[in-house]
Amino acid sequence: LPDLDAAPKAWCDAVGVASRTTATQFILLADPFSFNPEDLTRGLDYAFPDSVKVGGLASGALKPGGNALFADGEVRRSGVVGLALQGNLVIDPIVALSTS
Repeated sequence: LPDLDAAPKAWCDAVGVASRTTATQFILLADPFSFNPEDLTRGLDYAFPDSVKVGGLASGALKPGGNALFADGEVRRSGVVGLALQGNLVIDPIVALSTS
């Protein structure tokens, strides 16, 4: 990942987004054993302040290497995968809380 103080272009390059001129929305899934998504979301918030970022942590594995992340036709056992969406779309994030 780029440094948190890196220019927005560095973040565009890192996530494969050609330009910040079109509204971009992000869906991110991270492996909790190998990747802390906090720096990624902070960097994306800095570079894309008006974008919605949603996602979660892959779960089910009890140890590193047990989760499967799918990207570009490959299975990855660590890191983060994401999708950057641009165009005429709106993502409305909803958070559900349990009171029990």
